[in-house]
Amino acid sequence: FFFTMKRKYIFSTGVIGILFMMLGQLSFSINDILVKEIVVDSQNNMSVINVIFLRGLITSMIILLYLKFYEKKNILNIFKIQKYHQRGIYEVLTAICFFTALILLPVAEVYTLLMTNPFFVTIFAFLFLKEKVGIRRWTAVIIGFIGVICVINPQNLNFNLLFIFPIISAIFLTIRDIATKGIVTKTNSFEIIFITSILMTL
Repeated sequence: FFFTMKRKYIFSTGVIGILFMMLGQLSFSINDILVKEIVVDSQNNMSVINVIFLRGLITSMIILLYLKFYEKKNILNIFKIQKYHQRGIYEVLTAICFFTALILLPVAEVYTLLMTNPFFVTIFAFLFLKEKVGIRRWTAVIIGFIGVICVINPQNLNFNLLFIFPIISAIFLTIRDIATKGIVTKTNSFEIIFITSILMTL
């Protein structure tokens, strides 16, 4: 749906990627606010399990129908790909830590601590994917990390052991992203999401 001019995209692929990342992050934020609102209204912290289960069940069914009838994929073959399951496990571990933090801590604090993710992603990409990270990227990441520390304001912060949950969630999120980078192609994104959704539901 992107307009073209003289057979060239008006937006570069980098800009398009950034826009999709922003839209995805907005969607995640709205989802998380709704989850917390539901749990607070129910006055039962364990209701988050019901929310995750129903969300995963509906998502899995929709993607299953899409893969089966639109992309004509063999569902059994999808289940046989072990790397999809490994990536899905990282997503489950991320969700466990994140939703625990979301229920027990203010949303703003959870997201502030989760913003350590770009710092971990850059380090992991450099170490494990052997990607080239220039001085400008390192500088941006370090400044961003300092910004997170400033927002947390450790001098006026009452240290809480619960802070470990969003930080661990950020680490698992990083591992998930690194794993995704190694397996994703132009044709298997819905397959990956499907397996992840099934594991989340379970």
